[in-house]
Amino acid sequence: MYGAAVSVLEDHPGMSVIGASHTRVSDARRGLAFAVYECKVRMYLMSEPVDVPIDDDVIRLGQFLKLANLIESGSEAKTVIASGLVRVNDEVELRRGRQLQIGDVVTLAGHQARVSV
Repeated sequence: MYGAAVSVLEDHPGMSVIGASHTRVSDARRGLAFAVYECKVRMYLMSEPVDVPIDDDVIRLGQFLKLANLIESGSEAKTVIASGLVRVNDEVELRRGRQLQIGDVVTLAGHQARVSV
C-alpha cells in the first residue's frame, strides 16, 4: 500500500507524503465476491529547511525530531519513524537511533529541519 504512496511522491517532486491509508471495499455481484482497495494519500508542499542547532557533533534521529519540534514525544518518534514517514537527506529512515551530523536534513509532514551548530 505504501508503494502506491511512493509512486505518487515520485510523480510530484517537492511534495511529501505524510500519511497513507487504505480501505477495503467489498461487494458481491452475481454471486461473485471481490475486494477493491482504495488508497488515500495526503501530500503537502515541503517547507524550506529550518536550521536547528545542536550542542554536540552528532544527535540521534529521535532526539532531533523532538528538539526540532517536529513531534511531541519519544513514543511519537518511534511511531512516525517505524511507519516510514521520516526522511533523512531525501531517503526514508527507519532507525530511531540514526546518528545525524551537521548538515543533515530531516523531513516529516512537509516540514524540514537541518542539523546545524
